[in-house]
Parts: sequence; structure tokens; C-alpha cells
Amino acid sequence: MQISEPLSAGTYNLVTTDAHNCTASESVTISQATAGTINFTSIENNTCYNSCDGAATAEITGGEAPFSFTWSNGNHTEAILNLCAGDYSLAVIDNNNCITTSFVTIDEPDPIGIEFDVTDASSYSSSDGEITAMPSGGTPPYSYLWSPTGHISPTVAGLTPGTYCITITDANNCTANNCDTVNYTNQLSNNNIAQIMVFPNPSKGIFKIQSNEKIQSVEIKDMIGKKIYYNDCNSKHIIVNQSNLPKGIYILYIQHKTGKTIRKINIQY
Repeated sequence: MQISEPLSAGTYNLVTTDAHNCTASESVTISQATAGTINFTSIENNTCYNSCDGAATAEITGGEAPFSFTWSNGNHTEAILNLCAGDYSLAVIDNNNCITTSFVTIDEPDPIGIEFDVTDASSYSSSDGEITAMPSGGTPPYSYLWSPTGHISPTVAGLTPGTYCITITDANNCTANNCDTVNYTNQLSNNNIAQIMVFPNPSKGIFKIQSNEKIQSVEIKDMIGKKIYYNDCNSKHIIVNQSNLPKGIYILYIQHKTGKTIRKINIQY
């Protein structure tokens, strides 16, 4: 005897009768196959912003082996590695073609941001400037390294005018860099203060410097303190052509008779 119809789960009674009217019976129970359950036994978030080093491992309880795995990123194994931040779905099919789905979220810390609180020096030759770095994001605590001073604290005091850069490292070894400038407050009388104009600013790398007194030298440094331009001159009107520089912010040092003027210049294309 053969039953071709598909049967749902449950208990069925079978009675057979032969030609002599003799009977026999039997009970048959058909159980319902169930899909397995997905458990994530390990979830590793990104250590740094945009580091894409997350990972997740799935384990199946229930269902009937063998299992096939399909992740939303195309992987077909229990564990997936090198994950960027985001949601990842997983579908698992067992030997009975029962399917179960779930998803996991990989997080990441915010990027490390650096702001500065700057106290300018009282004069060009004074060593009373101060700069403080104020980090945010990442994973505290932070460590600090200033250039060119070598200090390892958030605040550096006793500074002369100039550009100071810092590298901040968080608890996960993620780093960020930034620079700022300690200027100076010229205490000379108004009659002795050089009147400096730098224009246009922003520029495409070609700009003019105009002063009411002769300019002795012009120097440009990038935001990490590297000197990229220097010109000895003896003129009240100077044209600087640095159109080959990448766009960005640079520090301009103008040496004149009554001291040094420091300006930020913005090169845009």
C-alpha cells in the first residue's frame, strides 16, 4: 500500500482488511521538522572609525545538519571577518530545507576629533604662549605627543610663536593628528606696527603680500610644520607663486623690521 498525498504533522491510524475480513491496525506519528535557531557566539566591533576589522561568528542549535550559510555580504561560512560598521543578515538552511534568518550589527567608535585652546605669546620673542588639545570621539583614555616640543600632556606652556602639532592615540591605538598656531600680540605702538595685507586669500596659490615697511623674508609651512617655501626679500610688495601646492591650509611667516607676522593662507582650486 502506498500513500502519495503529502501528510501534515500528526498521528494517523491505519486499518487493513484482507479477503477473509480479517483486520489489523497500526498508529503512525509524523513529526514536524523545525528550523534551527541562530546564536551569535562572538561579535567584535571595529576598533577604530572606518577600520573595517569587525567580525561575527554564528552557531546553530536545533534543525538537522548539515547546514548551509548565506550572509548578506556573500560569505558562506559560520564566521565572517574584516567587517565594516553596519548590519549583516544571515540565512541558514538545514538538511530538511528549513530556513531561519537573523542579523548582527557591527558598531564602530566615532572618529577622533581635536580642537585647540590657544593663548598667544605676548611678543614675537616671548615664551609665554600656551596651547591645549581637546580630543573627542575614539575610545578614551588618550595619550598625547606634541611636535616639535615632545611633550606628552594635553597642555603645553612656555611657547614662542609658531606652529605646533599633536598626535593623539586612544585606548584602541587609533590615532589622529592636527596642528594649530601660537601667534603673538604685538605690544609696539601703533606707529611701529607693520600693516600687512595678504590677498587674495583664499587663492589658487598665487597671492600678493603688501606692507607699509620692507619685508625681510617670507616663509610658508604646512600644517605639520614642514617648510615648503622660503624667500629672502627686501621689498614692500611681494608676489608669491606656489600654484603647485595641494589645496589646504598653510602658515605664512612674514619677517619685517618690527617683528614677524603670522597668517593662515587657504589654497583652493
